[in-house]
Amino acid sequence: MTPSDASFPANRVAASSGDPLHESVTARREGDELSGRREPDVGRMLEWLRSAATDADGSVRSWVNPEHPGYPYPEAAGLLLTLLAAVEPRPSPVREAIARRLQQDISPRGAVGRGGLEYAFDTAMALHGLHAHAQAGGRAQLEALDQLHGFIADRVAARSALGAAARPPEPRWSTSWGCHLIKLNLAIETYDGATGRGRADELIEQLLASLLPLARGGRFVIHAGSELTYLHASCYALEGLTRLHRRGHPDVAAPLVAGARWLAAIQDGDGSLPAWHDGARGSGPRPADIVAQSVRLWAIVDPERYAASIARGLDYLASLQTPAGGLRYHPGSADVNTWSTIFAAQATLWARRGASLETLA
Repeated sequence: MTPSDASFPANRVAASSGDPLHESVTARREGDELSGRREPDVGRMLEWLRSAATDADGSVRSWVNPEHPGYPYPEAAGLLLTLLAAVEPRPSPVREAIARRLQQDISPRGAVGRGGLEYAFDTAMALHGLHAHAQAGGRAQLEALDQLHGFIADRVAARSALGAAARPPEPRWSTSWGCHLIKLNLAIETYDGATGRGRADELIEQLLASLLPLARGGRFVIHAGSELTYLHASCYALEGLTRLHRRGHPDVAAPLVAGARWLAAIQDGDGSLPAWHDGARGSGPRPADIVAQSVRLWAIVDPERYAASIARGLDYLASLQTPAGGLRYHPGSADVNTWSTIFAAQATLWARRGASLETLA
């Protein structure tokens, strides 16, 4: 273990079971930190995800709101497959419907996306989810996985977040070659491990060469040329680093530990975190997704040190849970958000029973 690893409990990660319901003694929160705090109801979250968020044809909606309808979202479908494969590792009609529709949504170039754009990130989450589904007894076509990986590898080589578009998209964090794309490594590792021909080392080094320099202490800026942090994207970068740390990459422990520390430092007393940060102050709404992502990161990096932060985060997420089970995107939103609910379900399970990097959605 190098000096930069000294404060990162590598043995904690190694102790995690592939089963997300594995009871890890070191990850239990039986102490005073949880006293009086609420947690989201995992059972109701899972039921909402299987029913309200998933259409009969297997499409997974971005959110549910009759006044502001969501859209079919392949990225969310991939994330949901990963979660459901972990909590029900056996054949499942709901998962089969989601996987079947997701494979139908793959473009001729091997990508998925939305709004007429093909996204490397969305494609990676689809590949990761389909593989998890197959590992849990589901059906996924190898040809589909090959196509998805081919698109991801091509975009990494081109340093592009998107496939070719008829017209340039509006600049956004999600359309830039930005920090969030470090999480592509989940799909890259998954495919390489399954097939032995994914060129994981080569592709990961290409990713990190341009994206790891975006770290600024504990936060990642959106992309080169920006000094602004979008916490949702920064958390995606840190999630990617968790798997790279387990892989033994020498350069990721320090920014990962710093990231967990920084998130805890800027967390408000109610458990929320701001959507944006410029290095001096936060701004914007307090969305559920980044709180759930932060809870997962704390559960991975050091669940004992961050027990109070985890408890505050879960309490905030519980405040956003609707009677139907899903979570509103933030206190002022009527959108019951799918990916936030996926992250919150996993965060709650990990806070109770220990993190499992294999099942990271």
